[in-house]
Amino acid sequence: MCGQAHVCGDGVNARYLRHGDGVTRRRGDGETRSKTQHEMSINHLPTALGHNEGSARLLRIASNVATVVSAIGSVALLLYMGRRNKSIVLMVLFSIWVLAPFAESLLLNALITKRGSAVAQTGLQVAMVILAVASLALYADTVLRPPVSQPVFRFVLLPVVSCVLIIIVVVTAAFVSRLIHGRETARSDSSN
Repeated sequence: MCGQAHVCGDGVNARYLRHGDGVTRRRGDGETRSKTQHEMSINHLPTALGHNEGSARLLRIASNVATVVSAIGSVALLLYMGRRNKSIVLMVLFSIWVLAPFAESLLLNALITKRGSAVAQTGLQVAMVILAVASLALYADTVLRPPVSQPVFRFVLLPVVSCVLIIIVVVTAAFVSRLIHGRETARSDSSN
């Protein structure tokens, strides 16, 4: 880069000056901190794609709220459906089973928010919202529709399917993130 500095990012989110191999981030207090290309591409990918950090935060909050509301609603629908069941142990076990994918997604979201790439965070959070809405809709449909021969089937199968889908989304997002990072590394190596 010949020691010259230029602004990276779009007009709204132009906060980085690139110097050679590193990136210097301007802070509000005038202090600067050098960041590597890897740190910028992994931790600030939404900014690099033209999104602001506020939309990523809003998606994180929305996914957590949707997951918690759906978990509470799903257990409430389960308890309503099993209101005539005399076995408290069975209802507790079913409640834990229904809560499992919601707990898994919240735990993964907490872990990926701290250490994951922006692609993995966004993928998981979008999947959380979709699964929360779909789970609640399917459980409500099971409870509110006229009885079918095996209404418990959805309460048994849906948590397994949800857990598998969440794992697939996280693995796919991690793979895509590595591909993006690999291409950015190849570009930066060829430009130097």
